[in-house]
Amino acid sequence: MNAEIKPITYPKDDEWRGPGVSAAIFRNGEHGPEVLILKMGTGRYEGKYCLPGDFLRMNEGGEQKAADVIKEQTGLTVSFIGQVDAETRPGRDILQTVGVNFFAEDSGTTELRAGGTAVEARWVPVAEVPKLEFFHNRVVQQALPKLEEHNAQRERVRAAFGFVEAHMPDSRALKVK
Repeated sequence: MNAEIKPITYPKDDEWRGPGVSAAIFRNGEHGPEVLILKMGTGRYEGKYCLPGDFLRMNEGGEQKAADVIKEQTGLTVSFIGQVDAETRPGRDILQTVGVNFFAEDSGTTELRAGGTAVEARWVPVAEVPKLEFFHNRVVQQALPKLEEHNAQRERVRAAFGFVEAHMPDSRALKVK
C-alpha cells in the first residue's frame, strides 16, 4: 500500500497556542512560606487567580519565557530553583494540553507590581492559597517539598562552609564565588 505523505504545516506565530509555562514563586513571609498569585484582568479568566505564566511561541525556551512573563506580570526578578513538572493534561485549558511548571524564589531586589494581563499581584501564605486556574494549586503543592529540600541543602552547604572557616584559618581560598 502506497500511503501519501502529507507535509507538516505549522501555525502562524499569532495562532500558536502550544505548551505553556508557569512558575510558583516563593518567599519567606512573616508566618512561613508565601507564594505569589495573580488576579487576571482580561478575557475568559478575568477576576480569577493563577500563577504567573504564558504560552510559549515558536523558538522560545521555557525558563527564559517564564522569567520574561514573571517580569512583565509582576515586576519581579526571580532566582529559578528548578522544574516542578511537565504535564500533559487534556482539558488543562481550551487552548493547550501541555504545561511546564517551574518554581523560584523572589530575589528581593525588585518591587512587586501587577502588569501585563494581571490586575493584581500579591503574596499569600501557602496555607491560604485560593482556588487557582490551570491546576496551579497542584503545582504549588508539588513545589513545596522541592522548595523545602532546596532550603535544607542550602543550609547544609552553609554549615559545611562555616565548619571549614572555623577550623581552617586559611580557608579563604575555598570561598565560592
